Amino acid sequence: MLAFQGRAVGDFDRIRSANYDHAYTRIASSGTQLFALGDGRHHAHGEFYLIESDTWIDTVQYPFGDSIYGAPIQHVNDHFIVFGGYIDKQYSTMIAMISTVTQMWTQIGHLNN
Repeated sequence: MLAFQGRAVGDFDRIRSANYDHAYTRIASSGTQLFALGDGRHHAHGEFYLIESDTWIDTVQYPFGDSIYGAPIQHVNDHFIVFGGYIDKQYSTMIAMISTVTQMWTQIGHLNN
């Protein structure tokens, strides 16, 4: 049961386990798929979860570091945009995106300090 401020708001459905652990990371949804990236200091693997088929698909690995975690992710059109986070255990201001169509990563900017 999902509760918010002590009130029941719904049930969770169990989904298939991801191919990689994704501790200390964030996820985003496009409505038809989820995107999970990295794991607290251990890897930079990304995965798409296809909601309709209950399937995890490996993506091209995040190319800007060996590990990433704690980065906010937002879905816009056919891309998931990753804002900063910790890359290789160091705070990063990098903004990068992955295409849900081609799975290509592109660095698109930096956050202001």
